[in-house]
Amino acid sequence: MSEPRVPFVSKSLQRAVHRSFVEEIAELVQREQAAYVDTKNTMKFQHGKRWTSPANVLGDKEGELEQHSVESALALADVVKADPSVTFAHTGEIAGAMMSSFNRMFFTKMNEVTAQTGNVVHAADHKSQLEAFAATLETIEMSIDEDGNLNLPTIFIHPNQTEKLQKEIENAPPDMHKRIESIKAMKLKEATQKEEERKSRFERRGE
Repeated sequence: MSEPRVPFVSKSLQRAVHRSFVEEIAELVQREQAAYVDTKNTMKFQHGKRWTSPANVLGDKEGELEQHSVESALALADVVKADPSVTFAHTGEIAGAMMSSFNRMFFTKMNEVTAQTGNVVHAADHKSQLEAFAATLETIEMSIDEDGNLNLPTIFIHPNQTEKLQKEIENAPPDMHKRIESIKAMKLKEATQKEEERKSRFERRGE
């Protein structure tokens, strides 16, 4: 049996469509990942699969890139229709599956790291979610951006608990709001001092 003909007039067009298809998936995945990790805090490897960080005193000193793979089937009949919306609808499905795989890896790794450092807050040990939230802010080491503003952490909570936490924030007494603002002020001071110390280690040359 002969192989089915690919519905492209040339190999170059086939490669171009495949490349744009893959690039669309990569863009969708990167857009979703930005909600978890700032693109400024990521590393890109040009070659190789392993990395080392001898100066890391808390986490792993070495590691290896983890592969995420997804299978998707696109019917030849849909391709022949020449309807881009049908073809590229699969990019969203593939990107979603890739993000599900990434999420599992991401939160598993976060649990491992926090367990190693002891930087864990148990909600059951506090009177309310808001109390646990404030305690969490106290344990996190924060940083500042280029303009000297505090980089607040991204909080991920179960969807079932979102409304409950929002109501606790709305109904919180003034003392709780004051406590949270005090924590943020302290973190800003600490982060600013740390950044100044970091910059002071670099050589300063005259203009």
